[in-house]
Amino acid sequence: MDNYFAKEIDWLLGRSEPPATCLEIWKWWEQRRLFYNVLVLCCISLSFCAYNFVRLGLYNEEFWYEPLTFMFLFTVGTLIWNLAYTAGMLVDLIFFRLIKKWFGQKLYQSGLAFSLSVLFLPTILLFGFKFCPKAHAEDFNRVFNLMAKSKYSAALNVLQKDHLNLNGEGEYLEGYCLMRLHQMSEAKPHFLKSIQLGYAPYSQWTPTREFLDRIDRFEQIRPVRQPNACIEIYAANSNWTNPILKELPRFAERAKYIFGNVPKITFYILAKRKDFSTLYRDMFQNSAEERWWNNGTGVSNVVVFSERDKDGKWSLFPGTARAYGDVLHEYGHALCDTIYGDNYLDHVPEWLNEGMADAIARPYYGELFIDADNLLRRYAQKNKPPEYEVLCHGLYRSPDVGYAFGRLMVEQLLAGDVRRIAAIVSNSRVAQDFEAGIKSATGKSGKDAYNAVVKKYWPSAQRWQMKSSVQSPCFFFNPKFLENY
Repeated sequence: MDNYFAKEIDWLLGRSEPPATCLEIWKWWEQRRLFYNVLVLCCISLSFCAYNFVRLGLYNEEFWYEPLTFMFLFTVGTLIWNLAYTAGMLVDLIFFRLIKKWFGQKLYQSGLAFSLSVLFLPTILLFGFKFCPKAHAEDFNRVFNLMAKSKYSAALNVLQKDHLNLNGEGEYLEGYCLMRLHQMSEAKPHFLKSIQLGYAPYSQWTPTREFLDRIDRFEQIRPVRQPNACIEIYAANSNWTNPILKELPRFAERAKYIFGNVPKITFYILAKRKDFSTLYRDMFQNSAEERWWNNGTGVSNVVVFSERDKDGKWSLFPGTARAYGDVLHEYGHALCDTIYGDNYLDHVPEWLNEGMADAIARPYYGELFIDADNLLRRYAQKNKPPEYEVLCHGLYRSPDVGYAFGRLMVEQLLAGDVRRIAAIVSNSRVAQDFEAGIKSATGKSGKDAYNAVVKKYWPSAQRWQMKSSVQSPCFFFNPKFLENY
């Protein structure tokens, strides 16, 4: 029995006596054609099942092109394989006629091995992609760990540097990082590529289509791009925007004076408050609150500003120093955020964040610095100073007093040299600690600046302690003072 099966296997694999004529060679090939076709079809099915098994473990989603590929291999692919089989037979006949030597066994076995290798190649490559290169898996884990810490710039660098963005998952992750860095137009091609590659994210991730919907809304409401050599800006021509466009070269000069080489920041100035709210929500993915008094924002890579406030009125009178200052203020935020990099808003004390932006906009904010002095003098008559920790992490509960404190505290740190802002940001980035960055750049601490302001407006601790009976328990809940002011 064993000898019988051995002989049959030898016959199927082409191990037999060499044929003596061209007719015998033709019969030899045709006798094995059925076996070849059955073997190819079985290997197609086996390879497809193995491929899907490995792929599900790697991606956990369905690819739209897989059923079409399977059907193609079973129909057109089988025809191609038979043509290749016939070509092998013809080559054998030609050689036999020319040199009277038979190469059929070697051609048949080589063709059989080649056919099976081609059929199993996708599965082998995918298996290797999943299990073999441990460094690749470690790189993706590094990307996930960085993203979990909101370090999207660092994650983007790993994806691009290590070429992890060559498959559907890598394209999706690169698009996601760009979205979180507010570069929506740049993210779109990566999401489209991930769909083209058949990738669908895990169920707990944001669907690719949802990101594309946000980008589509953004592109519909985005104004036209204005020609400007200094700053990339999208804005409609209007009585409010045109003066800003003329002032942009001065903004750029101010930025270069403070920071030297400045990163590219894109401006979006929206004519309608509704469009501003939509863009704000889609760009920041509900991670930032649109405060009622907020008509603009500057974060990593972008400045977004609205011509209109919540009531549909001009947010600021066009062509005024305050309008220029507020836009430059947000530009200052965007510069500091972009230069520092990941987690800037999580690390920077709020008083320093607002105070540095005000200092950058100081050429247009002279009146605000005078107002800050007057406000704190009036406030100190009936209220105790806010605690330092509250200014670091609760400033926005009462922006009037909080901004005034931040403005004057940063003024203490800069001591007349606004370029210290660049040193504060860069030193803090290196140390990943703003208190250390402030100390190394200015020789003072944040507490030193705070104490200097408190000493100026509250020269005697007894002054506000004696009047504690008429104050609110916390500085940001004193509406009567704000009404009087």
